[in-house]
Amino acid sequence: MYVDSPRQNIIVFGQAGAGKSSLINMIAGEDFAETSSDTTRCTFDSKCYEVQLDGGPVILWDTAGLDEGIQGSSSDAIARVYELIRRLEKNGVSLLIYCVRGRIQDTTVKNYEMFKAFCKGKVPIAVVVTALELVEDRKAWWSKNERSFRKTGMCFDDHACIVGIKGPKLGNRFVYQDAYNSSSAEVKEMIKRTALSNSTAWNAERKVWLTGIMQYIRAHLVATSDGDDGTQLYQKLKRIGFPEGECREVEKVYNDSIALSKEAPPLEVSHVKASEMDAECQ
Repeated sequence: MYVDSPRQNIIVFGQAGAGKSSLINMIAGEDFAETSSDTTRCTFDSKCYEVQLDGGPVILWDTAGLDEGIQGSSSDAIARVYELIRRLEKNGVSLLIYCVRGRIQDTTVKNYEMFKAFCKGKVPIAVVVTALELVEDRKAWWSKNERSFRKTGMCFDDHACIVGIKGPKLGNRFVYQDAYNSSSAEVKEMIKRTALSNSTAWNAERKVWLTGIMQYIRAHLVATSDGDDGTQLYQKLKRIGFPEGECREVEKVYNDSIALSKEAPPLEVSHVKASEMDAECQ
């Protein structure tokens, strides 16, 4: 379903070191997010930053991708997913921004698929390609490389190819200042086109949203062990600070989904490498 949203929620995701924090600082116009290649964060860990743009206020969610800590049980990942859903559900989700650096890898495709599944394919996805400081024509770069994304099944509603850093200072200016400024304008225009031009955001009933991503995580990311009966998830949610009744409700949803998956035929999960894929977007 879609809801009127006074403050648009925009999820910024990608692999560690892709430039998510630098992108958020560029959009904000100031250093909100700490820039580092920290790989200790866990998948779906998120930090939010409220930013005022010309088209209205937005909340940017810096969200960890797969290579930032998918290790652990399914209850670990689902606890973080639930926390994110609870923070997003009031205003829904207006846009997913995928921050990508370098060549396409298997994890690049898996991150795309995971966040697309998180919003059930109902939210626009824009890609921001970073680290193009030495590329003279960034528009030509996209024209040349878009097909490589499409061949792996990654299809985007909009894109921006940017210089996300100002570089070292030379005299009274930074080396990449002009390219950075034009990149900033390009990203903000992209957000206007894909999110701010429409006052509605996608949302889902909490149980439906949670059940869907539970099934995806267990099928594609982390297997559920025989001894994982929802108790671990309940304990993790309690530590986060959710009320007793709410923790029990989520525990029941988790156990019900496990029982349902055991009754259903096994879900076949493809493990095709990105280099072998040819899933051209329709």
